[in-house]
Amino acid sequence: MGFTASVTWRERRRRLRNGTVVRQPRYVVSYRCPNTRRRTQRFFSTHKAAIAERDRLIASVANQAYAPSPCDMTVGEAMTRWLEHRKTMLKSRTRSAYKSATGYIVPHCLSALRESARLSRRLASVRPKRSFYLL
Repeated sequence: MGFTASVTWRERRRRLRNGTVVRQPRYVVSYRCPNTRRRTQRFFSTHKAAIAERDRLIASVANQAYAPSPCDMTVGEAMTRWLEHRKTMLKSRTRSAYKSATGYIVPHCLSALRESARLSRRLASVRPKRSFYLL
């Protein structure tokens, strides 16, 4: 099954507090993510930008260079990426506090993951004392 992406036009209508209705044209690139098969929509204000994004997506899938889905990212990588994105928006002390907090959060997540794996292995090895067979 091939990858397809479509560009459609929609009009967003919003009613302001004073009662006037604002109409905003939007262009939508709709596609199914090749990794997760989930439907994804990306919104653009211009048709040219939407067409460029659609062409970029089709080319990246054809070249097998499509980015991995966000669920492939670890908690530590996500936190580091978020901090880098927020670097200019946060004060230096806030950023350093967040950075030190990642040192507490990431090991806790890893230990919970290890405990979950340990428990699932232990449960897989447990067999019932009596077996009942249904014929």
